[in-house]
Amino acid sequence: MKLHHCAYKISIGQSELMQKFCEFLGAKLIWAGQDQGREIAMQFDNNFCIQFSEINENETLSNNKQETHLAFSSDDPKSELLKMKNWFEENDIEAKTGQWSENELWIDCPSVFINFVIEILDLNC
Repeated sequence: MKLHHCAYKISIGQSELMQKFCEFLGAKLIWAGQDQGREIAMQFDNNFCIQFSEINENETLSNNKQETHLAFSSDDPKSELLKMKNWFEENDIEAKTGQWSENELWIDCPSVFINFVIEILDLNC
């Protein structure tokens, strides 16, 4: 058995934005479908696939939303976090940032990410 993909919930009408964001990160669209809303599967350079499904739900309102995260690693997580934040803001999406430690940063876009945040880890730690 091999790991195939993971899936995350996004707000209705946000799949095109997520597709563009993933393409900004170097991923490519490998599948698109329709359920409650549009669904897309993005493949990253390590061949890992992430499915984003438009779901008619409200953002998770909890103090621990960050515990469910999509994690990336980088030699320079602070720079990557800033690039992501700037990208979302250039696309008129509010982005909130935070960190668990100096080496574990996160970004949340509450109007898009229903039940997850994006984490960036420092490869050097």
